[in-house]
Amino acid sequence: MSKLLLIDGSNYLFRAYHALPPLTTSRGEPSGAIKGFLGMLANVARLSKADRAAVIFDAPGKTFRHEMYPAYKANRPPMPEDLRTQIEPLQGIVRALGWPLLIVPGIEADDVIGSLSAMAARAGVDTVVATGDKDMAQLVDDHVVLLNTMNSKFYDREGVIEKYGVPPESMIAYLALMGDKVDNVPGIKSCGPKTAAKWINEIGGIDAIRAAAPTMKGKIGENLRAGLPFIDEAVALVTIKRDAVISGAETLADIKAVPAEEAALEAFCARWEISRRTLDRAQALAAMGLAPAVTAEGAAASNAAARSASLFGVPDAPVKPVAAKGDVPAAALLDRRSEKLEVPREGPAPEDLENPDETVFREVAGTEDLEALTDRLQAAEGVDEPAAVTLLWDGVPRHADLGGLAFAFTPLDVWVVQPTIELSSAKIFEAVKPWFESNAPKLFHDAKAAVHVLAAQQIAVNGQIDDAMLMDYVLEAHLP
Repeated sequence: MSKLLLIDGSNYLFRAYHALPPLTTSRGEPSGAIKGFLGMLANVARLSKADRAAVIFDAPGKTFRHEMYPAYKANRPPMPEDLRTQIEPLQGIVRALGWPLLIVPGIEADDVIGSLSAMAARAGVDTVVATGDKDMAQLVDDHVVLLNTMNSKFYDREGVIEKYGVPPESMIAYLALMGDKVDNVPGIKSCGPKTAAKWINEIGGIDAIRAAAPTMKGKIGENLRAGLPFIDEAVALVTIKRDAVISGAETLADIKAVPAEEAALEAFCARWEISRRTLDRAQALAAMGLAPAVTAEGAAASNAAARSASLFGVPDAPVKPVAAKGDVPAAALLDRRSEKLEVPREGPAPEDLENPDETVFREVAGTEDLEALTDRLQAAEGVDEPAAVTLLWDGVPRHADLGGLAFAFTPLDVWVVQPTIELSSAKIFEAVKPWFESNAPKLFHDAKAAVHVLAAQQIAVNGQIDDAMLMDYVLEAHLP
């Protein structure tokens, strides 16, 4: 089935800006948000596996919500100047990379996304909305899922309930009750996520809560009654439009990637000191698997390294087991593997990679890959050398939202697993849990935090635990 990817560009922009240090060009111009955004483009397209996509930004100026409520977003601080200067060049390179870019005056990016996803649903097309904005959870239904940009997890109806405590159809009431300080939408005083979810689950929607307000006791009852006069306006302000006509995207056929503008890409690389390979990965056609992301000038470098990157980055590369100690063959370390575990082919050697920090890895993208990883983990239980583990997660450790794991058994035997629409988080955690709870030795960086993150997924960590962060501290504790 055809699948549409809608990227919340405004949300991505702020996340990229805050996720990276204040990077600059040699001329001192800020470029961190641009680099972070381009890296996220390739990753989210890979995870969504869509065949159509668009990037949506908020238009400058006021929207229909300001007409409804003049104080809307009145207390929002101005955009940092070093971020503002990156918007125009970023939007320009997104277009040059072949991505459809939509900026619609009078409505917000949320409304464009809501309207396009509704149009896709009417055509029987599923939509992946890439965002970290909780407001978008109201769009989730049988045809729409969210892809969280921080932990790369997908959220369907059950995922929304798990994260927020209410189903998608109750998210508007949930948001209206809490209000939104960032957008200056008043809610019910002292009503946070737990109270809002409790009222909705025990009483019902806004009308039912309004009817029950006179009988509510205590201070919370007083607060509810005091806030009710604005509640209908709050509902209207937090409700995402699904019926806007988007100029230039009146039908799904209008949303299509186009070939990249090679001259513009070369000029951008020189102007903003960003590698051509970064742009190759982010090209729209290539990111969606519709065309190779290789230029004539960059063919050799791209062929050598396009399938390698930092963990949780771009697509996988085949891996080759190597000996752990002395002359012990790699096959001896896998004597307990099942016949289903395919002997990996050889990928590029570390010395051939353009970036010495890059890691060749095998991506766990489906059920068969997950079974192979399970076999590899079982084989590792009989080895004395620890396997290194890194986690991708969002939130605080004790209540973390785990979005991905990577295992390194040797420098060239690295596996990365992230949830996809086809491969659920529950299935992944079920598969890796026995290894974590076995006596196999494990190596973490900041093991204390990692143990808490895994505990939040009901995974107990047993066996010998080493911590590279503490090792580093012990070795260099004398340094200032």
